[in-house]
Amino acid sequence: MEIPWSITPSELDVAKKVLDLILSKGASGARVMISKSMLDQYKTLNGELDVVTHAGDADMVADVFIDGRFGSCSLNKWDWPSIEKITSSAIESIRMLEKDPFRRLPDKSRKISSDAAATGLEGRLYDSTYASLTPEKRLALTKRTIIDDPKFPSGCEMISQETSYSDSMTDGILIDSDGLEVRSTDSSFCVASSFTIKDKEGRRYSDFWSDYTQRLSDLDIEGCSKISLERTAKKINPLPLKGGRYTMALESSTSPSIIAPLLAALSGRAIQQKNSFMIDTLGKKVLPSTLTVREEPVCPGQVGCTLFEQDGVAYYNRPVIEEGVVREYYVDTYIAAKTGMKQTCSTARPVLSPIGGGSLEDMLSRLGKGILVTDFNGGNSNPSTGDFSFGVEGYYFEGGKIVHPVTGMLITGNLLTLWNSLVDAADDPIPAKGLLIPSLAFEGVDFSA
Repeated sequence: MEIPWSITPSELDVAKKVLDLILSKGASGARVMISKSMLDQYKTLNGELDVVTHAGDADMVADVFIDGRFGSCSLNKWDWPSIEKITSSAIESIRMLEKDPFRRLPDKSRKISSDAAATGLEGRLYDSTYASLTPEKRLALTKRTIIDDPKFPSGCEMISQETSYSDSMTDGILIDSDGLEVRSTDSSFCVASSFTIKDKEGRRYSDFWSDYTQRLSDLDIEGCSKISLERTAKKINPLPLKGGRYTMALESSTSPSIIAPLLAALSGRAIQQKNSFMIDTLGKKVLPSTLTVREEPVCPGQVGCTLFEQDGVAYYNRPVIEEGVVREYYVDTYIAAKTGMKQTCSTARPVLSPIGGGSLEDMLSRLGKGILVTDFNGGNSNPSTGDFSFGVEGYYFEGGKIVHPVTGMLITGNLLTLWNSLVDAADDPIPAKGLLIPSLAFEGVDFSA
């Protein structure tokens, strides 16, 4: 299969020469990563083509383990005299660093087999359609993102309609001094749309929607703008809501934002640096029995499939949180050596198991009333304590139905406490988010106006 802008045999030969050069300088270990990518993006403003981007990138990074020291060298010149000079100079600089006995290549037993990722296509993430795309075809796809005559509620007019279509291809090869040679190749396709409108009082409302897939045929090109327009129109005339404790629903477009700090707190590096509210929780039930989160990166053909880490360690599917019990921390090679913690993998494709299941509408019906949060507007969380404060906007719902939009509200609390108030999870994750987290519901959340 011919893949445009992919790594050529001659470029791979250069990488192998770099590896040999590093070892000839006395290194105990080394790895070299080559990456090439191409991006095409077409943006429109109010129905007219506004920006066209065509960008290619190629780089090579060498990791050097020498005299108990570690350093990296980034290369973007492909002629051998320049590469040899830069690499040799980098090695001399690395020799001046402080020793770090915990820096090393991963154990061979933890690396992916070269046969398991030999062609780059084992993850089934490359769509051969990509090679046939031309500027004319991309422009035609872009035009399909535009709504020619958008309809708004009475008294409203459009300020702007912005859309975009983009596609990209990435090809990467990793080799190391243990004989590893693996490859990963993927394509991706994305559409995005946003509307800004104003009502007769001059108040402005805007919203955004996007879709991302690895195969062009799966991309919801027209539907993206329809959803964006619908979400924008729903925001008109928000009503004030008294602060207090409410059941909080999070739609699946927003729920990944609330689990991200929880997963970050399970990072071995954060725990080693005492910068985590999940210290000393391994093997303990500190979350509700209804909460199970699995890492499922090995899923050929599905968005987010990843077979190996940047250092060649093989990904595997496993539970991280199982019925409220923390089963694993995210521990890489370096942190495992430094702390003695069990080595695992980085977070790649977390999947949260449903509780009640069904759609967002099904979940709202089960909940009865509360506030549906559709967006976070600023705020922060403390990684050491888990205390948080986030601005939110969304809708008040009652009887399982949306009553009116709300805005300008703030939620505060502690992330561990919040997760222990989890009462429901639908079955509607958005693959494009990378984190497959469905719509969620928490009870007794503090809202202030």
